[in-house]
Amino acid sequence: MEILGKHTVPRAASAVRDGRREVQRIAEVFTADTDVLYDLGVLTSEAVTNAYLHGTGGIDVTVSRTIRGIRVEVRDHGCEHDQADRRDNGRGLTAIRVLSTRWGMEMGPHETRLWFEVAL
Repeated sequence: MEILGKHTVPRAASAVRDGRREVQRIAEVFTADTDVLYDLGVLTSEAVTNAYLHGTGGIDVTVSRTIRGIRVEVRDHGCEHDQADRRDNGRGLTAIRVLSTRWGMEMGPHETRLWFEVAL
């Protein structure tokens, strides 16, 4: 896996937009497929929204190139939450499950990492 870019978006109303734009900007180097770029935008928006709502401090967004496509990891500095409670709120994780080819979430006492992959 090759890291293509890392970006920390401040915890502000613009965090979702800024994270989405950065991921799409990086991905445009590897694909001109507007459907893929749209899906990456939706997925990033949902992941950053989740971090914004449940975390603290800045939100770290890392974009990597995998053998299969693009991987995006969003990390917040929040405390550990009950994973079942998080899945019941809104439809963000449902969208991530449906639109990504792979995804996962790692929750710890001081941070949460949510990642997803989209095939190219």
